[in-house]
Amino acid sequence: MVVAFAVVFFASANLMYAGVLFEREQAGSVRRGLRLSVYLVAKSLLNVLRSIPEIVWATVFVFAVGLGPFRGVLALGVHNGGVLGKLFGEVLENVD
Repeated sequence: MVVAFAVVFFASANLMYAGVLFEREQAGSVRRGLRLSVYLVAKSLLNVLRSIPEIVWATVFVFAVGLGPFRGVLALGVHNGGVLGKLFGEVLENVD
């Protein structure tokens, strides 16, 4: 949940591309480009986190933290963080 909540607000289009502050910006401003790049990075991060299977994450975490049950918890947490982030992002995009 921590991974999902850290990224989900940047990965929802209506929060990044709506509101009074967005409408007051110039069409070709740097801020719009920055918003687009932050949005794309957040979406790409969530896609990478959920596209890599848990067993691959577990193998990566073996080298990072060693053997034990903690690597499995980290692997499941990272993968499910990507899945939950995608789901939460879609829910936030459907909110008016």
